[in-house]
Amino acid sequence: MSTNSVRLLSFGMFLSFLASGTMPSPFNTPMLAQATPPALSSTLNAQQVLRNLQSTITSRGVVGNAVLKNNKAALSGPRRFIAASQTIAWRTSKSGQPKPQSSMASYGINNAPPGFAEEVTWSPADAGLAVIVFVNPRDPNGILITGVKKGDTIDVVSSTGLASFDEDTENEYASGIISIAAAGAGITAAAFGAPELAPFISAAEKFAKDVFKPEKVKSKRRDPFGYDPGTGERARAEGGVLISMPAAGQTFYSGDSDHKERWIKDHQPRTDRNLPDHISNAFFLREGREYNSRTSTMDGDIIINAWDHKFEDNYGYYRLHILLKRGGSS
Repeated sequence: MSTNSVRLLSFGMFLSFLASGTMPSPFNTPMLAQATPPALSSTLNAQQVLRNLQSTITSRGVVGNAVLKNNKAALSGPRRFIAASQTIAWRTSKSGQPKPQSSMASYGINNAPPGFAEEVTWSPADAGLAVIVFVNPRDPNGILITGVKKGDTIDVVSSTGLASFDEDTENEYASGIISIAAAGAGITAAAFGAPELAPFISAAEKFAKDVFKPEKVKSKRRDPFGYDPGTGERARAEGGVLISMPAAGQTFYSGDSDHKERWIKDHQPRTDRNLPDHISNAFFLREGREYNSRTSTMDGDIIINAWDHKFEDNYGYYRLHILLKRGGSS
């Protein structure tokens, strides 16, 4: 074979590898796992990421935490560390008090309100955190809390908001947001009412209304517990909030009409007994704070996301106030 033929063959193989999204070993990392800076991302690439994710949700009903993180990077940009000094807890801490050490991360979200990002990293130095979460039902990747240890607890103090899960117009992808409102031992629900938090929460509410479009919540409305104020029923296939604990290592999704086995088992309150069989080490929010607390059985991540199987037609948002406490702390 001539030198020119070899060159043409090699170039043809290179083009083939580019089209397939892989390179031969040692360059065989899937393109989805590569973080593309926002300036280089295209709408086409983002749409392909979302299509791939939708295909996995439809076929399996579960997605691993590592894939969710890769999706965030592919959709919005590489993970960006946000120091503890940029958190609301640090900015509002009083003189003489220990400064919080927990940090945050962003994946390129535009114009996030001050003190909010897409991920919280819980430092071992902080005995407790008060976090505020705005769950966007359009976001299939969910909100991430890392640094959770065995024996730590999550306590969802309050859950408000309304979202819709069946609109005619496709909604644009956007991530939910999270903040660290306060930190320290002995932290309680009273932390969320501190007057110094008011301007930060107000800015976050404005962001949520601008980006998550609650004015379009008109049909198949659901509160954080999956209750439909229009029909008086608790929905099975979509709506409300699911929290996946570290032992899950993944998050879970509902199914379409061909996968009703992934629906909540009946229209009653979302007790653990009513979970679909493919869900484990996770829980749905319910009316009553006493039902919305869990203890982690291992180290890892917590994922918070809306319950659905098709996210592109969802609008509105849920606002959660959550206390995180280290095992053994009061």
